[in-house]
Amino acid sequence: MAEPKLEIFVLSYNRAAFLRDSLLSLYNQTFQDFRITVLDDCSTDDTAEVVRELQKEYPLAFLPNEKNSGQIFNFMRIRDLAKAPWVMAFHDDDILHPKALESMFALLDKHPACTQLSTNYVSFQSGEPVAYTNDVRLDEYWHFRDQKHYASFCFTDNTVAFCSSLYRLDALKGIEFDRECYGLMYDRVAMLEAVGKGEVCVLKAPLLHYRLHAGQVSQNRKTGPYLSNALHLAAYYAKVLGTDWKTSAGRCFVINNRAVLKSFYKWCSDRGEVSFNGFVRRALKAGAATRFSFVPRPLSRLLKKWYRKRDPYFF
Repeated sequence: MAEPKLEIFVLSYNRAAFLRDSLLSLYNQTFQDFRITVLDDCSTDDTAEVVRELQKEYPLAFLPNEKNSGQIFNFMRIRDLAKAPWVMAFHDDDILHPKALESMFALLDKHPACTQLSTNYVSFQSGEPVAYTNDVRLDEYWHFRDQKHYASFCFTDNTVAFCSSLYRLDALKGIEFDRECYGLMYDRVAMLEAVGKGEVCVLKAPLLHYRLHAGQVSQNRKTGPYLSNALHLAAYYAKVLGTDWKTSAGRCFVINNRAVLKSFYKWCSDRGEVSFNGFVRRALKAGAATRFSFVPRPLSRLLKKWYRKRDPYFF
């Protein structure tokens, strides 16, 4: 049989309570040229049973790991297993808008040089009904010319749904990064590395519904992320964007760095071991900050506002 246009890999671990709804949100898409595989990281709940029930109606594949290896390992399995021209990594507790895939592939027709397409997202509390937007406009999107331009956006706004991005297979196959140093913050690095030499489009409509619940990894402070992960991620952005004030990307990193470090710091489970200013000093030594990061926030906000009005590549 010919390969489908899209291959979707659902990263799964102990989310049996949400997995069915997540998978059905994929099977209920208006775009249907895809194949779905659940990559299970040795779940100890009823995940396998949920999959078996759905296999009675859908051609759903199930590939459990031999041992629990973590989210990063599961994501990198996608790189090795994927065969279709386009690939998606999807979380086992989120919900995708019925027109999401159709909309992203329609956007690809407008921008065939894209190696990645994504969408905005909206959070919802588990147990609440999902409120789909009826206003899915293909003329409202961000278009990024290259990895550096896209990194500027991700560094400051973060309104990109990692768990519903489409990756062109050849660009995804080429990614490689340290699987240990970024911890739970690896997703931004994976996204940016998968851009390759192509362009990126992100729909402004929130077509990914990100479920908030007590069992999600981001709510478990025992598993990180840690300050060391944050420093590595900030250093990665410094490498991609540069710190040259004469460039849009460099200005983006320098002016926004303190605010971004603050958001990273608040996310880290071990932040109690050092003050925020101490963390910034560590970042400076690690090449993840510049001395401008010690400038008071009111000044950086004014500069950000000024450059946003005058530079279309500054975020």
